[in-house]
Amino acid sequence: MSVTLHTNYGDIKIEVFCESVPKTAENFLALCASNYYDNSSFHRLIPNFMIQTGAPSSQPKGGTSIWGELFEDEIRPTLRHNAPGIVSMANKGPSTNGSQFFICYQKAPHLDGKNTVFGHVLGDESLAVLSRMAEVEVDKKHRPKQDIRIKNVTIHANPIANRGALIVRFIADDNLITRVHLHAVKGLNMAALLRKFMKNSEPSPLIAPAEDLDFAEFVEFSGAPIDNSETILASEPISIQKPSVPYTKWYNIHERHSPGEFVQEGIILSFLIVIILIHLLGTGANRKKARNIISAFGPTLHKEFRQLGFEASSSSQNDEWSDEIVEDIIRENSPSEFASYATGRQNVAFLDFNITLLKRFSPLSLLAEATMNMFFDTIAAPTEQIEFILYPFDGREALLLPKNPSPTNEPRKENKSRFDGFVWAIVNKDIIKQLRDDRYDLSLTSTKDSSKLPNWVTVMSESSEITETLLTPELISGVKTSDGLLRYLIVTDQPVDQPVKIEDTTPKKRIYLGLGVPSSGDYTCLLPIFEYFLRLTDSLVQQAHFRPEVLRKVNSTRKEAIRKLQKSQDEQKAEERNLEREKSKKLKRDLELKSLDSKAQKKYLEREKEREIRKNQKKLTQKR
Repeated sequence: MSVTLHTNYGDIKIEVFCESVPKTAENFLALCASNYYDNSSFHRLIPNFMIQTGAPSSQPKGGTSIWGELFEDEIRPTLRHNAPGIVSMANKGPSTNGSQFFICYQKAPHLDGKNTVFGHVLGDESLAVLSRMAEVEVDKKHRPKQDIRIKNVTIHANPIANRGALIVRFIADDNLITRVHLHAVKGLNMAALLRKFMKNSEPSPLIAPAEDLDFAEFVEFSGAPIDNSETILASEPISIQKPSVPYTKWYNIHERHSPGEFVQEGIILSFLIVIILIHLLGTGANRKKARNIISAFGPTLHKEFRQLGFEASSSSQNDEWSDEIVEDIIRENSPSEFASYATGRQNVAFLDFNITLLKRFSPLSLLAEATMNMFFDTIAAPTEQIEFILYPFDGREALLLPKNPSPTNEPRKENKSRFDGFVWAIVNKDIIKQLRDDRYDLSLTSTKDSSKLPNWVTVMSESSEITETLLTPELISGVKTSDGLLRYLIVTDQPVDQPVKIEDTTPKKRIYLGLGVPSSGDYTCLLPIFEYFLRLTDSLVQQAHFRPEVLRKVNSTRKEAIRKLQKSQDEQKAEERNLEREKSKKLKRDLELKSLDSKAQKKYLEREKEREIRKNQKKLTQKR
């Protein structure tokens, strides 16, 4: 439903929210139909706020509703003063609506819940008319110095023309308000009917002018008696004017809101989009890098092991390597951590393959870790690393493998895969302190540089004879070829964490290889040391059988650690026994004390106190 206010500055088209505020809309449309607003002036103009009108031409500060009295508000949470062009009822307090209304130039959220919004201005041309009105100069009371006036009003598609028993009140006498019943029937033009009535009844001046409030100007009506005797029925049907503009519902968001209202939401949404894009790009980059690493080391692993990946798929057991099986043998534990697995090789039970990459999907986490590393030595700087952990059989094939795996059911020949246990390592000097602090097994070794190796690595060993045996030309060549990317090569049979129980000291042989990730993406320099690492178990099975003197020195360190643990456990058990003994003594004392009478209890406590004094004196004498 819409109306057009024809003013001396141009036309202003207003859409009326008939469904949301039916009573306010009925009042406004009936006043428009009765020519009530004809020659009504815009008597108040506050730039950048609003322009007000709606009083009859005979009473610039007055105005009443079609019921002859002020009517209640119709506040709706969805209808707000949130955009230029909002049309709202003027009032001087709750439920004091009459005929005056105002049109907003800007948002006015302070009026939400106080004034009834019943329409909004349609079209840029109407808004341009309001802008021209806003340029008119005003006095101190915000009254326009030039005349701004509604000439007449046109109603488009009047929805109340088909209502039954519409009650309209008009001012008929000087001091009385007369009720007029207009029974509207289908096909009746209400405007013509009201004009017919108004010819015989001109409105008289209002009883008292309203207060000149800061915003609204209304009339206080007295409780005058109402004459219900006069009723006019329609006698001549008049065709209804068809709407000249298509009907537009009030809830069109693009007309009630502007993009400027969603600045904060836009900023938040932009941040979310950036975060999601960074996460997707970072995760994609890490996945691509992990696939490249698997592709670089995969052919070597495929030659050395029967099965690659956590599942025995046919693709990972093919005779020829293919990059297509990379997806089958890699597992993503997190966007920055990837893993793989290999098994099926002589002297090797299985191999774990771990890839740790930077958290490219979370730059804030990277920044936080780097910052914390600057202030705390215990927090490692974010790095990328490839780690291989090889678990030798160490003579336990019978426990880990089936007895007759061959198709012909021939018994497997016994393989002697045992070698002596020890701790030996080649470590990059940049991380030697971190490894010694983090790993218990390396704390058992002594550090010594070797002239055969580059100066950026050092040897950590329990015996010089072990170093001479393991430091082969092939290993030295692999270390030099790694171009500084070798982080550590560790052969150990001791736990990584400090043992707290004797059971934790049980030897478990493992071989660790830690490599850095080349920024160029070329992993060729790492393949020699990697191939040596895979074949190291074969060399250990053949050569790592040392003289008894060497093993006694190695085992003495382990026995000393076991002795300390045994002593600690014995002390703990003795303390527990003492506590239990003291607890039983106290319970026995309490029972004895409870069985005595008061005098006997007093003597018992005195004797106990004397014994305690003698005991303390004896201790003092022994100290002297």
